[in-house]
Amino acid sequence: MKIHHRLRTKLIILFSIVTFIPALVTGIYAIQISSQTLRTQALTTQTMQAKTLANNISSFLTSVKGDLMFLSQSPVMKDYLSTNSSEAELKRQALEQEFLAFSRNRRKYLVTNFKVFWSPRFSNIPKYLKIHDSVLNC
Repeated sequence: MKIHHRLRTKLIILFSIVTFIPALVTGIYAIQISSQTLRTQALTTQTMQAKTLANNISSFLTSVKGDLMFLSQSPVMKDYLSTNSSEAELKRQALEQEFLAFSRNRRKYLVTNFKVFWSPRFSNIPKYLKIHDSVLNC
């Protein structure tokens, strides 16, 4: 009986090894191939998304550059920059109205309230533009 028991135990162990080793090798291979494929797909997707975003940013900046060129050549802007200090407030208000009209026509620049702060050194040139409650529809 002991010999029969030993033989049976050895056969069970042998068949288990013969069964589990190929299954284990196949499983490890399948996991490596799957993970490599998923990495490649994720990298491709992220690359495409990055290119799309870069194109969107580039076209937006091109549009903004054109708008800035347009605004810099505006007669109201040129008139404001060449004005003396006594007429500065009226010219500034006209410039604000032009910028507001421009921003209403260009929805990406829609601003509900803005204030211009003046540089003490150059009284007729804005130091910076502070935007409150801005709504950007890009």
